[in-house]
Amino acid sequence: MAVYNKKFMKRALELAKKADGRVQPNPYVGAVVVKDNKIIGEGYHKKFGGKHAEPIAIDNAGESCEGADLYVNLEPCSHMGKTPPCVDKIIRKKIKRVFIGISDPHKNVKGDGILKLKQAGIDVYVNILREKAIEINRKFLTHLEKKRPYILLKYAMTLDGYIATVSGDSQWISNEKCRRIVHQKRHNYQGILVGSSTVLYDNPRLSARNREKGFQPKPYILDMVGEIDNLDYNVFNRKAVLITPSDIYDERGMVKIYRFDKKKDDLKDFILEVFEKGKLHSLMIEGGAKTLSFFMENGLFDEVNVFISPKFIGEGVNPLKFNGIYKIKDAIEMKNIEHKSVGEDFMLKGFRENVYWID
Repeated sequence: MAVYNKKFMKRALELAKKADGRVQPNPYVGAVVVKDNKIIGEGYHKKFGGKHAEPIAIDNAGESCEGADLYVNLEPCSHMGKTPPCVDKIIRKKIKRVFIGISDPHKNVKGDGILKLKQAGIDVYVNILREKAIEINRKFLTHLEKKRPYILLKYAMTLDGYIATVSGDSQWISNEKCRRIVHQKRHNYQGILVGSSTVLYDNPRLSARNREKGFQPKPYILDMVGEIDNLDYNVFNRKAVLITPSDIYDERGMVKIYRFDKKKDDLKDFILEVFEKGKLHSLMIEGGAKTLSFFMENGLFDEVNVFISPKFIGEGVNPLKFNGIYKIKDAIEMKNIEHKSVGEDFMLKGFRENVYWID
């Protein structure tokens, strides 16, 4: 392995994180051009169909790229898509060495970018800060692997384990700092889903309000029993998706309605078909209890975020309600646990399987 400087890959990862949901279904990618141990150009992929990170970084470096190093967190593309192949520009600008976080498992790349760079006489090194490179593109990698969206389950609960009071009140269990974290996360998900009870009780907007002009996820409402009989709720004031067995109709054309037959349709399969039709690559699910339970019980989740507030309410709504597990050894156990204090509250994050599953 050639000598390299981790700080340059860290910078590429920092740049990649500047993107939001507008990039999807593409991956989050940042790149830096380095010469004489100094960054002379950098860039990141900002939106789907737009210029990729590598050409942006090379263009920003100007005419100084010959003999330089390129650091990029994902293998450069080698095929013609909405933009020309990145490898062509890297070769043409006479980059000497390319340091890559991870290879790209997409069928249109899959090592071909690395091969073309090597065939052009460029030294290529892969798996630089590999775990961090995987982490930043969990959504992209999971969709490729599982052929469904990357799904995050999120809820806030009291210290005695309730997400709402006996009256259904839940505003607000978590503190303002926690809510800001949630809104920041929403910018990076294509869709946000809640159940009908959340709409009826809370009347949420389901928007991301942290960043001005930031990406807005599309609302998905799962009404398993047909409770919603009108569309006069905040969430239906913009383009949204409603999954329901009822005959409700939207005369405005704002809400895409998918009707399932409770007697004939398998709800899990029906929902996955809706996600596929919507070309959904990432989804954040924020409740309520029946909805969270449905997705967990059916194994439709990849990550769980729980915000715990130091409050006691004695009795209320439990976050999860599905058929109980008899043996602790059979419990759904989270992996790669992360936790931190958020003011007086506490945030716990875990994953359904090892984050670093990619070969």
